[in-house]
Amino acid sequence: MCCFSLNTNIQSSSGSDNISQINAGHKILNVDINSGETTETEILKTTKQTHLSLFKITTDTKQIEITPNHPLYIKDYGFISLGKVLNNMGLCDFSELINKIEILTWNEHTNQLEFQKLEGIELIRGNFDTYTILELSKGDTYIANGFVTKVYSK
Repeated sequence: MCCFSLNTNIQSSSGSDNISQINAGHKILNVDINSGETTETEILKTTKQTHLSLFKITTDTKQIEITPNHPLYIKDYGFISLGKVLNNMGLCDFSELINKIEILTWNEHTNQLEFQKLEGIELIRGNFDTYTILELSKGDTYIANGFVTKVYSK
């Protein structure tokens, strides 16, 4: 399952809320990746799980901790996990992705989408409570710690 760590905030029209505090009925921002427009959407379903490893992903201004198979929007690839990007590029080590891919982010100061280069990726091991959004009332994209992501679908 694709999930976020407890250190994740989800963007809403009134600011941001910690992922552990949101559930069905909570309203968040949906972002149209083609137009950059945001609209309010309602969460219909969430889940919580435990994972033993996470990736800490950093760009120039953003950081997020996600499960290895969580999709982010990668320039020239669309929504895809970093593992699949690694395979598609024929690389062997995740550190080889640093400065080679750009991730779609939300600039909260300009309210615009922008790509930022991957500047760091670190595998962290432990026992992590993780959270994810499974379904929205409209759309399937949202903003987590400034990164554009989407609901988990099998």
